[in-house]
Amino acid sequence: MALDGIRFYSALLVFLVHAIGAISHDIFRIPESEFTPHAANAAQALWALLASFGNHGVDIFFILSGFLMMKVSFDDNRWIGSLRFLWKRFLRIYPAFAASLIIGTLIRVHVLDWDFKAPDFFLNFFFLNAIPELGITPYNFVTWSLGYEFAFYLLVPFIFLARERRARILLVCGLIALGALVIPDTYLRFLGLLFGALLGCLDDDDSRRLSGRFPAPLLVAVYLLINVVYLLNIINLYVYLCVFLPVTCLLVAKIVFHENIMNRFFSLKLFNFLGKISYSFYLWHTLCIGLVYRYVIYKYTLKYEPGVFGSIYHFSLSLALSILVAWISYLLFERWYFVRHPSGATPKASH
Repeated sequence: MALDGIRFYSALLVFLVHAIGAISHDIFRIPESEFTPHAANAAQALWALLASFGNHGVDIFFILSGFLMMKVSFDDNRWIGSLRFLWKRFLRIYPAFAASLIIGTLIRVHVLDWDFKAPDFFLNFFFLNAIPELGITPYNFVTWSLGYEFAFYLLVPFIFLARERRARILLVCGLIALGALVIPDTYLRFLGLLFGALLGCLDDDDSRRLSGRFPAPLLVAVYLLINVVYLLNIINLYVYLCVFLPVTCLLVAKIVFHENIMNRFFSLKLFNFLGKISYSFYLWHTLCIGLVYRYVIYKYTLKYEPGVFGSIYHFSLSLALSILVAWISYLLFERWYFVRHPSGATPKASH
C-alpha cells in the first residue's frame, strides 16, 4: 500500500510544476525567461525553485515502474510469456492514455484555441512526441514519459531471458552502464527505469537489508539536497542522476520494506485511494489547470487583481478538479483492468 502513496506523491510533484508555472505566467505575468531559481527577486526565485523541484516526479514514476515490472513473473514458455506481458502492459496503459489524448485534444482545440495538426495528432498515439527532434505537437505533453515506458517494456522480456536472479542483476547493471555511456543527454532520464528494475531484481529480504544500512533521515537529506543543488545549476544532469537515482531507490525500499513513519504515512487510506487514480491524475491534470484558468481565473481577473488569493484559488480548484476527473477516468478506463487482473503487478511487499 505504501507504493500507492509514493505513486501519488510523484504525480503531485508533476502537478506542482504545471500549476505553479501556470500561476506565475497567467496570474502574475512573469516572463518564462525570468521564472528561474536564479531570479533577482528572492520570492520569485523561491517560487521558481518550488516549481522546478517537482520535475523529478517523473523520475520517481520511472523508478516505480521499473521496480514493479521486475516483480512480474513470466510463464515457463518465455516467448508466450513475453507476449502476454506486453499485451497486459498495453491494456493497462493505453485505454486511459487514448481517452485523455482524444478528449483532451478536442477540448484544447475547440475550447482552449490550440491549432490542430492531424499528422501530429496521429503520431501522438505512437508516443513519437517523446522524440523532441521530430518536432511533433504534443496534444497531451506529459505523455512523453509513456514513450519511455513503452520502450522499457520492449526491453523487459530480454531482461527476463536471464532466469537466475544474480544473472538478471548483472544484466541490468550492464544495461545501466551501457545506457550511461551511449544514451544522449536528452534521453538520459530513461536510466530511472533501469535503476528501478535493478531494485526489483533484488530479493525482498536483500532490499530490506540493503536499505536498512542507511538511516532514513540521511537518505531524505541527500534526496532533498541533490535536487536543490541540481536546480541551482551547480551540477549537470549526468552527475545529478548518478546520485539521485540510487538514493531514491534506497528511499523507496526504505519506505516499502520497513515499518517506519514514512511507510505509515504513505500507507494511509487517503493515499491508497489517490495512488490508485494517480495515473489518470497525471494524464488529465494539465487540461484541468488550463480549464480552471480559462473559465474561472481569467474572468475573475477582469474585475479584480488576483494576487495571492487568486493563486491559492487557482491551485486548489485545479487540484480538486484534477482529482475528480482522475477518479472518473479511473472508473471508466482503468478499473476494468484491475477487476480482470486482480493481482496486477504489485509486489506483496507493498501490502
